[in-house]
Amino acid sequence: MSKVIPQLFSDVPLFILIILDEKEIFAEKIRALVSRSEARDLYDVWILLNKKVEIDKKLILEKLKEENKRLSDLKLPSKEEYTNNLKQLVSFVPSYEQVKKEVLELIKKIK
Repeated sequence: MSKVIPQLFSDVPLFILIILDEKEIFAEKIRALVSRSEARDLYDVWILLNKKVEIDKKLILEKLKEENKRLSDLKLPSKEEYTNNLKQLVSFVPSYEQVKKEVLELIKKIK
């Protein structure tokens, strides 16, 4: 997929970026969350979930299979890890309990 970036300044030429589709990003973020249990991955999955990005169950399961992982391998970061890591990355850290609850509900739907 590609995206044309609008020109904000007349002296900057038009350019095109090649980007991942949002469904692909979502699948990759779930794979990352299952594989490495990082606070930023939990946060990113939650953000994509709240953006109402389409969930492609088949694609998610394919991504996990590539690494011999399953959704049951999911290990979430602790509340302390979540808070300490995210406060360095974002201005507002959403409630760990809420994020965890919503992401776990999503995981149940995918299984």
